[in-house]
Amino acid sequence: MGFRIKRTAIAFAAGTALATSMGAAHAAGLGLIAQSTGALAHAFGGVTVNATPSTAYYNPAGMVLISGNQFEGDLNYYDINSSFTGSSTVLGSGTGKNFVESTLVPGNFGVISLPHGVKLGFSITTPIGGRIKYAPDFVGQFQGNEALITSVQIGLDVAIPITRKLSIGFGPEINYFQNILGLNQNLAPFPAAEGQFKGQSYAFGYNIGAMYQFSPSTRIGIDYRSKIGQTVKGPESVHLDPSLYNLLSAFNAAPPIASNAFDRWTFPQQISFGIYQQVTPRLSLMASAQWTNWAQQQALVITDPSTIGFTLGSIYTPFKYRNTWTVGLGANYVAAPGLTLMGGVGYDESPVTAATRQDLLPDANRVLLGAGLTYQIMPMATLQLGYQHIFVASAPINQTRSGLNADNSLNTAGAAGTLTGTYNLSANVFSTGVILKF
Repeated sequence: MGFRIKRTAIAFAAGTALATSMGAAHAAGLGLIAQSTGALAHAFGGVTVNATPSTAYYNPAGMVLISGNQFEGDLNYYDINSSFTGSSTVLGSGTGKNFVESTLVPGNFGVISLPHGVKLGFSITTPIGGRIKYAPDFVGQFQGNEALITSVQIGLDVAIPITRKLSIGFGPEINYFQNILGLNQNLAPFPAAEGQFKGQSYAFGYNIGAMYQFSPSTRIGIDYRSKIGQTVKGPESVHLDPSLYNLLSAFNAAPPIASNAFDRWTFPQQISFGIYQQVTPRLSLMASAQWTNWAQQQALVITDPSTIGFTLGSIYTPFKYRNTWTVGLGANYVAAPGLTLMGGVGYDESPVTAATRQDLLPDANRVLLGAGLTYQIMPMATLQLGYQHIFVASAPINQTRSGLNADNSLNTAGAAGTLTGTYNLSANVFSTGVILKF
């Protein structure tokens, strides 16, 4: 049986490699912009001006459009295709396939009507969720080999009509975040060390929006979602080959035991805009755009003097994120009484660039194509069905895990090597939901 020790630095190496994934990997199944069936079928078009209970998440001011009390429950299933072809300077050439696992993402929303047009609402969403796990012989295992991310967010909002045309909405958001991060450490000629970090945390933010209705057929909306910072704490473990541990112990060089560690994640602020126009009694068009302030996160540096020899100095991951835009154009067409067809096309820009792409987030720009329908199955219940295909641009990678010396120079002389190659990803997303009126 191998000797299990706990050590901060190797676990942190996994954390730094994955920190890029905390909000960006829409195609990789970690960051998820479609929280409802309608948002998915419309390819993000019109999310800030929609008139379903999911507006409690996307723009709480839109809750004034909801009549009575309504509840919406949705399930989105992400069927993700992933492949890699490339090589490592340490382990040679190799391929990988289906390392991004399929993900089931629920969304729940509710709106309660109060006197004077005031609305109370809630949303329970999963803005980030998914798992990347490579095969044990993956050639990039020394850059990172596993990431499991879960984020559950609860929003509580109130919407107030200021005038007959203008409304505002706002409320706090509670975010629970959990992650598991894994990385193998090259210790040749001995077997690799297997490191893993498990952590969780809570944090708070807020959401505020406004909507203006020029007429019953035309409206615009704007929403601001605040930055949420997470300090994730938990245990780390590293599995060493017994012979190696005994050898290091004989020279008093075995890594020390450290039972606790932490990493830091930032969910950046976002500003969203939208417009809705009813063109004919049957046809409606809608559009949205969202700006995300990813550039505030440029790098992550983690120092652990007790294990600095194993990690080439302080762990250093250059993010060099860029700010991004997500845009979508959607349409509704009333095909028959009670039956509405939905469709949309969108573009989702990635904050990750080729220069700093990580194997635990092989993210790239995406084109979204969606379709769906709503059908009133009874006076108080409406069924929703949606589908979206995500086209992901080919993603080259040239990743070298490096350390940071005391003088802030990079140390790349270690045994992790450089991973080069190309990632190809795509996804089919299937969604179903129901809206209940009571």
